Amino acid sequence: MIQIGDITLETSDPLVLAALIGAGLAVLMVVLLILALRAAARSARATEPLAQQLGYLGPHVQGLAQGQDGLRASIPLVSGTATTVWRFSAKSSSAVQKRSVRSTSTSV
Repeated sequence: MIQIGDITLETSDPLVLAALIGAGLAVLMVVLLILALRAAARSARATEPLAQQLGYLGPHVQGLAQGQDGLRASIPLVSGTATTVWRFSAKSSSAVQKRSVRSTSTSV
């Protein structure tokens, strides 16, 4: 038996038991909802610094990508220059060899 003011509730009555169980479940649901909202807010606060860092990182990654594109564009120029230098050094070295062969053959 439960007495609240002038109201008396019999715990042996199935309707009273169902109402008490329903009220208990409703209170439990509200408590769980509050706990879930607090956990969601805590995780949202925890991810704010990560979101800021990703925001700062974005322009830097874009700058690196642009630099990489610039390097990729200059590869043919560097390759062409290296080929030219290699050809020039090969011609120069063969010319020096020919001169040295001529000078050794004339001096002997």
